[in-house]
Amino acid sequence: MFCERHRRGIGTLVGLTLTSVHKFSGTETPDEIEFFADDGRRFRLYQNDDNAKVWVEDIVGSFNDLIGSPIILAEERSNTLGGTDTLADPFSQTWTFYEIATLHGSVTIRWCGEGNGYYSERVDFAELLPDDGSNHLEFSGPRKAPMDFSDALRMIKNGKRVTRQGWTGANMFVFLVPGSTFTVNRPPLLGIYPEGTQVDYRPHIDVRDAKGMVGPWTPSGVDLMADDWQEVT
Repeated sequence: MFCERHRRGIGTLVGLTLTSVHKFSGTETPDEIEFFADDGRRFRLYQNDDNAKVWVEDIVGSFNDLIGSPIILAEERSNTLGGTDTLADPFSQTWTFYEIATLHGSVTIRWCGEGNGYYSERVDFAELLPDDGSNHLEFSGPRKAPMDFSDALRMIKNGKRVTRQGWTGANMFVFLVPGSTFTVNRPPLLGIYPEGTQVDYRPHIDVRDAKGMVGPWTPSGVDLMADDWQEVT
């Protein structure tokens, strides 16, 4: 079990060398990003208010560029739209940008938060330490490690949804569409087959993209070789 000892600034990462960066997201769980350093320290970007609506809107760059080389830049900036008068117009949006860089490249993580004047729209950055029995806010334990495509495919075939850390679109994942039988009653199949014909559809994999649209998916060469696959819970 891990707990939050105290919140830190993102600049804490400067000088550290990361061994991995994991993004976790789900349909019913908030987005979180964890950073693992080679000295055993572990950090998390997360939203600490369960009533707020905060999510990772975009990631520019590859987490791979942050691995194996000392962090030379880690900074935060933000801007807010609306909410100038909490009585007349309480709705507001806050965008928080985290830029992290090594000599190999940089990554910019853009978070978006929506609020009504009562809940925080900001993102917290904290170091996670083993629970020592003190009265600190507790977090869940270690997450499942990323997988290669062969492991991801087995999960897909078992009905699980999976995604890649390298995909920059928010809430993207792939999933299995089981085989089924369709009775022809409309185009485009009507005109290819007589009406009422029973057509068997083969099982296939679909993707939900960053815009919420769903369609057939075929892995690219990069997807096949990637080892940053993880289950969507």
